[in-house]
Amino acid sequence: MRSYPVQGGRHRIISLSRCALLFLVGFLPLTRIQAQPAPATSFWMPVGDSSFRQLRFGLGFGLGLYRQDASFRVYRPGPDTCNCGVFGPGSSSGITAELSFERSMSASPSIWLLSRLGYADFSAVLSSRDTSTESIEPDGQSVYVVTRHEFHASLTGVKLAVGGGLEVIPGVIVGVAPTVTVVMGKEQNQIERIISPQDTPFLETGTETRPVAGGTPIVFKPVQFGVDLMIEANIPLGRRLALRPEVRGSIFLGSVADNASWSRSGLSGLIGLSYDFSHHPDSIPLPVTHPVQPSDTVRLADSTPKPYLSARIKVYGIDQAGQRYADPVIEIEQAPWVEGVPIIPYIFFDSGVSRIADRYVQIRNPEVRAHFAIDSLVAITPLDMH
Repeated sequence: MRSYPVQGGRHRIISLSRCALLFLVGFLPLTRIQAQPAPATSFWMPVGDSSFRQLRFGLGFGLGLYRQDASFRVYRPGPDTCNCGVFGPGSSSGITAELSFERSMSASPSIWLLSRLGYADFSAVLSSRDTSTESIEPDGQSVYVVTRHEFHASLTGVKLAVGGGLEVIPGVIVGVAPTVTVVMGKEQNQIERIISPQDTPFLETGTETRPVAGGTPIVFKPVQFGVDLMIEANIPLGRRLALRPEVRGSIFLGSVADNASWSRSGLSGLIGLSYDFSHHPDSIPLPVTHPVQPSDTVRLADSTPKPYLSARIKVYGIDQAGQRYADPVIEIEQAPWVEGVPIIPYIFFDSGVSRIADRYVQIRNPEVRAHFAIDSLVAITPLDMH
């Protein structure tokens, strides 16, 4: 191989018969510098570690308050059918119980996958406007009776929510999740109630209420879609267990009934516990160097024999006829290179003291200082120094 010399040098031709093996074995002077010892520490949330994800399961219970915006006509059978108006908006409440699953994303630990599966009670009671009807008492007197119609719907279902959240501050997540609710119970009935005069019963029931049978029942959709907006907090109770309060707003998309105008929205508060199933790395001790006594001279390597590698190289040449022959001529390309080792020039002083501490190696001998060169530190890494 032919090469071009660097900085005007000449080609160097080395005969293998004169020098079949070039071997250099040396020991560089080593200077040990005492590092600042650091105790072992434990951490389990390394920022930027793509292999680490938090995984939490939880159980929660709560109460939901719902706004029922409905509008459909009141049914009243029989010859005394009246214009009793419509059932209007109402409010209701119901319990909620759910299981939760949460997992942080590997690319960004502050982004979470949130999912919920639970039971919810959406039961509602709607009322119509009051109506007044003239009634003749047995003694012949005329009395006006004020009545009100009520629609009772017992609605329960299983709700699934899967979405995402952002951990805005440690332990507090704000999220949004599309929801699917499968309605399980759909019982309904309509009653008429006497408002005044008080303690006036219906003749057929002997109480102030009577059922209203017949009419077209409300057909509730078996599957209902919506969106949940939530904010939750995780308050540690131990290494893995945490208290998890949550506030959630729910919006159901479209009408929840096929044959009536009925929309629903709600606000829920839940309290529960979550358990962290993540793998927490064990305590990782930081490197600690062993202190040495200061010296006025640069320490040489220990005289104990050190293990080393050796090699033997034997080279033959091949002529144009394919015959092997000894003593070939080899052209060697030379290229200088320089490797730099970063060293932070910091000295740590003790509190209230301006003198360099004895834990640092200091060269006090003038003769040694005169022959000291920065190249003697080439085998020392920044980790050794700190």
